Amino acid sequence: MVRTNSVLLNLFSLVGILFLPLFCYCQTQQPLFNPAKNLSKIGIQEIFNGDLSFYQERVLTNKLAAEVGIGMVFRNFIKNFFEENDISNQDKTLIGPSCNLKLKYYPYIPGEAFYLSTDYKFRRYRTQYSMIATTGGSTIVFNEFSQRNTLRFGIGFIQCLDEHFFIDYYSNLGLTSLLDRNIVPVFDPNTGNYEYTKDRFANVVLHFSVGVKFGYRF
Repeated sequence: MVRTNSVLLNLFSLVGILFLPLFCYCQTQQPLFNPAKNLSKIGIQEIFNGDLSFYQERVLTNKLAAEVGIGMVFRNFIKNFFEENDISNQDKTLIGPSCNLKLKYYPYIPGEAFYLSTDYKFRRYRTQYSMIATTGGSTIVFNEFSQRNTLRFGIGFIQCLDEHFFIDYYSNLGLTSLLDRNIVPVFDPNTGNYEYTKDRFANVVLHFSVGVKFGYRF
């Protein structure tokens, strides 16, 4: 528990150091252009996680905005860089869903500058593996999935490049629920073959992320 509290304290301190200059800057900032109520954007760093998502934000009041994101999940490139499946002769990535619901609070300028947020993010990675049996030459095909449900709180800053284009910098801290289904090979010494059983893994872990979105406002 002491170690977890120390990690949380360090993360909050890092986020504060990164966004404190932006917070001070926003206190005297005026809108750069005419206020926009619609902001369309795409996640940039999420592509490295195999997540190609598009987002639509709508300014509701002078302080509040809602954002909806939807996309497709492919292979998790970062995870697969460190992990490798040794039992498969061939694998195929299946398209999975990605969705995001976010509520944002703008203390100064709606749709611009500094904001606070809370959101829910869902991702599901799906992979199909093919394994050629050691005897008989038959091919065994099985599917796996890796599911992520994340509830998080965040802070961010929208930098307007001109009247329409902008960059959305953000940081999030929360909890992620993990649910994985894997196929585990078990060697049978009597037959000399592998038998495959389904294994489910569930856990809740601390989530921290930073990211960038590029978009168009109107």
